[in-house]
Amino acid sequence: MRISKILVLIFVLMFSGCNTPTTADERVQTQEAIVIKKGYEGTWPFTVDMAVLKCYRGYGTDAPVVVLNGKPYGLTGAADIMYGQSDTSALNPFWRKSAYGLRVDLHAITQDALALCKKLL
Repeated sequence: MRISKILVLIFVLMFSGCNTPTTADERVQTQEAIVIKKGYEGTWPFTVDMAVLKCYRGYGTDAPVVVLNGKPYGLTGAADIMYGQSDTSALNPFWRKSAYGLRVDLHAITQDALALCKKLL
């Protein structure tokens, strides 16, 4: 009898707060923009000609994401875990290589995505 009360107490403590409403600060906001290879300033880093850049703001972080062929890929490790494929190598088929066999730098496209978060309140 005593063990079942302890188990019930543990169960209640584990699941208490699961339906707690989020505050305005905890809501995730997003902003997005379409970018096209032809009009992009700088080196285009992808093997496809169009991408959707997104930035998610919430839970104390900005998460830059690129959507290629309908699938989201985080441009940072945290963004990939939260909104992408949870596998940083998943982007590789779409990530272009330079003439030297190295991957094209994603810094500019990541900064473009992060700039979208600055438009959010």
